[in-house]
Amino acid sequence: MNCADSGHKIKALRRLPLKNPTRYWRRMARFLLVLQYKVPLVPMKSARFFYLFKTTGQKFSRKLIFALLFIFGGMWQAFPQDIDVEALVRERHISCHDLAFSATSLIPDYYHLRETDTLEALVYFWETSCGTTEPIFRFKTLQKIENNTFHEGWYPENYWQMINDYRKKIEEATYQHFYFDYQAWEYYETHNGFNDFTTTLAGELKHYTDLDPVEKFYLEVYANEFDKAFSMLEEGKLEGSRLDSIYRREQEAKSRESRIFGGMYGGLWRPTDQLRVIGSQAQMGFMIGSVQNRTLYNFSMQIGFLSSKEVYTVVVDNMLYETDHYTGYFLGFETGYDLLNARNRGLFLTGGIGYEGFDAFPEHYQEEYGLSKALHTLNVNIGAQYRIQFSQNGFVSLVLRHNILHFNNRGGTDLSGNALTFGLLLGYGELR
Repeated sequence: MNCADSGHKIKALRRLPLKNPTRYWRRMARFLLVLQYKVPLVPMKSARFFYLFKTTGQKFSRKLIFALLFIFGGMWQAFPQDIDVEALVRERHISCHDLAFSATSLIPDYYHLRETDTLEALVYFWETSCGTTEPIFRFKTLQKIENNTFHEGWYPENYWQMINDYRKKIEEATYQHFYFDYQAWEYYETHNGFNDFTTTLAGELKHYTDLDPVEKFYLEVYANEFDKAFSMLEEGKLEGSRLDSIYRREQEAKSRESRIFGGMYGGLWRPTDQLRVIGSQAQMGFMIGSVQNRTLYNFSMQIGFLSSKEVYTVVVDNMLYETDHYTGYFLGFETGYDLLNARNRGLFLTGGIGYEGFDAFPEHYQEEYGLSKALHTLNVNIGAQYRIQFSQNGFVSLVLRHNILHFNNRGGTDLSGNALTFGLLLGYGELR
């Protein structure tokens, strides 16, 4: 292109009607790009950021204010005596709420357009204005991995909290398009396409073949593959990294804490040997306890309430009576150790001791006929509990116990034998 052609195009440009604000600002951006080499006091980012005006009519006014603030803020560096930026912010009412939503709507667009300088200027302005927020940390981490400039030395102070905050909001499907600002102590909204953008980007970057373990961890996290990511920490694959160090400290602190839980139990009591005349009995009850350093301490109570399978005999005041009544009860304590030690699962081998018994006659028999007979025994048991933590405070546990019993029914039916109990515990509390 010769000088004449360039002059002709500039002249033609000046004759264009200014009906389309998008076209006007695009041309103005090009004009300022020329001026920035002639007038060094005008910051370079002022010209770049005129690209913010490439938008639809509905979003034009909001982005216009946002870009003007950015440009005036840049000129403040060159002309501090003329512009009061703080007053400008108050006048325009531009807050971190506005910055969060606008920036997260623009970042995917500029990334796909490969407007690298504008993208970096946008992220820089957001970060210097509002601090390193969770969405900023997430995007900059992915960007550094893509550019092969990632290192653990750049972490903000609360990076581990940001990782866990992101996981929590995705897994629990709450506040997915918000992040919590710990300085302002409130939630800020992000554009609803930003999470999908970072998830897709992380999935694409996972195909790189030269990733180190820490980079793989972040890509699994931001691809929403949380179990894969944290299994790397649990298996020691990030040993020597800052991530591994903070994770180990957190696990040690948690192991010293006592996690209280409680829940409702429902199951089946199934006797063996001569005790089978009683038959299988439905049970219900509750359990309360705690888990500390992978060790379970558990108190439980259950009752059974069905009739016996067969008629059996008992002796009351030297008289032999037949009955098919059964009202069972159990009080016991058990302890166990978690063999699995996974993040949201536990396999506890347990052992316990308790008191077990049942009434041979209903209450109205005692009131009307004076008949009362309670059979009881010491209960020694071994078993297992398999727990799954399905939410932060909710878990379900499969409970299995083999109960060693010895009911002494002198003069009546032989009730020797043991019992197997199994059921489900729906509980509230943290596994670890």
